[in-house]
Amino acid sequence: VDADQCPDAALRLPGDTDCGEVQDVFLNRLGLTWTDAVALLGAHTVGRGSSDFSGHDGIWVDTNQEATIFDKRYYEEVLRRAWRPRNEGTTLQDWTWGGGNNGSPRFMLNTDMCLLFDIETTFPCCSRTDLTRNDGSNQCDTNNSVLRGTECGRTTNEEAATAMVQFAGQQDDNPNRFNNDNGPFFTAFSAAWEAATTNGWDNLQELALSCGTVS
Repeated sequence: VDADQCPDAALRLPGDTDCGEVQDVFLNRLGLTWTDAVALLGAHTVGRGSSDFSGHDGIWVDTNQEATIFDKRYYEEVLRRAWRPRNEGTTLQDWTWGGGNNGSPRFMLNTDMCLLFDIETTFPCCSRTDLTRNDGSNQCDTNNSVLRGTECGRTTNEEAATAMVQFAGQQDDNPNRFNNDNGPFFTAFSAAWEAATTNGWDNLQELALSCGTVS
């Protein structure tokens, strides 16, 4: 039965601190796999974070227009950018990239970054120390922080990391080259969504195409 209110419903979602939150919600509570969890977090490809709600401001993808399209761009962004900590030392610590933001901040949460990088052991770090700005400076560096010598290590969670690379469609082990095939992500997301939303129910039925005649 639908409820008018659902107090504390947001607490059922993973927090933004680390992959322990992802594991607790998706694996321990829902019985999903890491591949399922990575697929569901791909929903970050649409929408944005708001400082008025979560405290995290920005979009997960390249542009505001791209943030209206459900595709695999989220995974590509994790791989292709030089992500470095933002709001370090606060409860709103997340990640931003070292390039220009075109009027809208781009960011990743710890729960995004930990799917591919070991951000706990190597923190503070930068995901790609090989990228420079147009002026030649390293994208990992700011006036207050120099991280070009501290690259984030790869996570030991091979299943999550493999799913991230697979859904991104990375080609030739090159983090700058991706295919145009959304298929692996769409297939995995569909399966994970069904598993998550039908969890605990064994008598669900397919929706009828028509309500038929009401007597």
